[in-house]
Formats: sequence, C-alpha cells, structure tokens
Amino acid sequence: MEIDYRQRRVRLFDPLAYRYAGTGATVPFSADADLPLLRAQLEVRGRRPIPARLLLDTGASGLCLILTTPYAERHGLGRVAPAIEAPIGTGLVGDLHGTIVRLQELRLGGVKVRSPTTGLGGEYKGFLARTDIDGVIGNSVFEGSRLILDYVGRRAIVEPGPGDGSLCDFDMSGLRLAARGAGLAHIVVDYVIPGSPSAEAGIAVGDELLLIDGRGVAEGNLNDARKALRADGAVHRLVLRRDVDTIRVALKLRRLL
Repeated sequence: MEIDYRQRRVRLFDPLAYRYAGTGATVPFSADADLPLLRAQLEVRGRRPIPARLLLDTGASGLCLILTTPYAERHGLGRVAPAIEAPIGTGLVGDLHGTIVRLQELRLGGVKVRSPTTGLGGEYKGFLARTDIDGVIGNSVFEGSRLILDYVGRRAIVEPGPGDGSLCDFDMSGLRLAARGAGLAHIVVDYVIPGSPSAEAGIAVGDELLLIDGRGVAEGNLNDARKALRADGAVHRLVLRRDVDTIRVALKLRRLL
C-alpha cells in the first residue's frame, strides 16, 4: 500500500508482485493486530535516546506521537517542559487526557523528525493503559511524504517530501478541531486551550468554523484548516457559527509550545 500525502492518493499493489526501486528510508516492523509496530528512538534533551515501540495508525492525525501512561511514567517524561494539559486523543472510551510536549527528536531508522509534538498519557484509560506498546505514531509525521507499507516484507518505506517548516508542528491558535456531520464536512471546535489566542478571542467548544480569511473550510479538509493555524505570527480572520449567531474574530497566532 502506498500513501502519497502530498497528492492525497492511496494506491494498492499485489503484495507478492510488488518490488520497490526507490531511495526511501526503510523501517522494519512487526505486526500488532494487523497494524505495523515500528521500532523508534526518542530523544529528550539531556538524556540518552530512549527506545520505543510505536504502533503506526494512519487514521490518527494532529499530534505526531501519543505515548502510553506507563511508558511516560517509566521514563519520567512528565518532567519535560513546557507542557500543556489538554485532551491528547479520542478513543472508544471518549477523550484521552494528558499533557502535550515537544521531544527533541524522533528517529525511525534513517528518518529523523525534530521537535515532534507528543502527547503524554495522563490516565490509565483506553490504549493509554497498554504496556505491550509504548505509543502511537500518526499521520503528522509523514505529512508531505510518500509512505509505503510492505506487509509481506514487514517494512515501511518513507520518501520525505520537500519540507515547509510545518512538519509535526503544533497548533498556534489554541483550537482542537474535529470533522463532524454528513461527509465530515463540518469543522467544529472540540477544545480550546486556556490562555491561547482563541480563548482570548472568545471562541468556545461547539463553535463551527466556516471561513478562514474568506475561504470556506469545507472547500478543503481538516488538515488544511489545521495547517493554516500553524504559522507563527500570522493573523487570520475567522468566521464561526454559534447556534444562530455568526462570530467574526481576528487571531494572531503564536507558539504555545
């Protein structure tokens, strides 16, 4: 299977006939319930690299990594600063809570991601309580890249795309957005970080985002909206719907981590 994040295209191949001839970085994996389990190294400033078993979840977006509560506690990651207390994911058991930090680096074979935004489990709930894996790695790590999953060869192949400075960056508006409704066409505010530009502007949970700088968010997708809100110092004009009211705000983005 090939996922081209830049082209927004997924291609399937005959697994027995597939041959890769490119120059991408290869990351071996084992299987966990048919999902790839990758071996990684995490770097925290001032410490030696920490090994991690990360489940690749191509349906996870937003944070680059989410680490389980036992793993975060075992390695004392709660001491990493600065940190933001917030929901770090959603599962069958509802919102999963913890803290959001930046690690120094994520290494997957020859692939290196600097300053990955990382959710640290703060409760023993859902997959955050698991001890057979150390965390989940999501789509944000591969943004702009081509990802090939070779299940027969038990390997992931990453062809990095041209960087634009946004890889694995964190939202700078203070909004956690979610796609809801028919066709997932409605972009709704799911959480507002206290003290963030969005909180200061009075945006509230449940508001529906309609326009960013005059462009309808339904014309793009959720990732487009998130990417627009990750430019330090940028000023964006947002139009939102709250019940029957229309709200217009101007946000000056700033780094929260």
